[in-house]
Amino acid sequence: MMRAHLKAVFFDWGDTIMVTFANYDGPMASWPVVAAVPGAHQALQALSGKYVLGVLTNAGVSDAVLVRKALGRVDLEQFFPVVLTSQDLGFKKPHPEFFIRAVQAAGCLPHEAVMVGDNYDSDIRGARAAGLRTVWYNPACVEPPHGETLHDAVVHHLADLPAILADLEGMPYVAG
Repeated sequence: MMRAHLKAVFFDWGDTIMVTFANYDGPMASWPVVAAVPGAHQALQALSGKYVLGVLTNAGVSDAVLVRKALGRVDLEQFFPVVLTSQDLGFKKPHPEFFIRAVQAAGCLPHEAVMVGDNYDSDIRGARAAGLRTVWYNPACVEPPHGETLHDAVVHHLADLPAILADLEGMPYVAG
């Protein structure tokens, strides 16, 4: 077990930071309507300056430039010094190298970072396998797949994330 001060918080993009509208195709940056997930602004304002924040996305048609453009449309771009996309990297989450690149970009070690995401396979299982802490964004309050508990915490509303991360700061971490 180890205790580590958290230095970075990474977020999945679609349906964790930005709402994914199923009726739109192509890059989110060019959609007629874009929206932040409820509570995103509040959470990011509270976390900004305390942690390095990043977006990690498997978006198939958006590179980092387009992700930043979409984030800018909802006034979130300034919060994210790190934006990594499968389009730019050439591989997708849950590949461990995706998360290793993220912690390298944030200048920290895996156990000093947290991945927040809605997809249990790519976000939670992938980040956990790479040694990161994990927060499952679960607004629908569903049960985890197969009863798994690979996540360190659950958040149902992003505005609650700062308090959850404060709780994680004091908890020992067992890599797994």
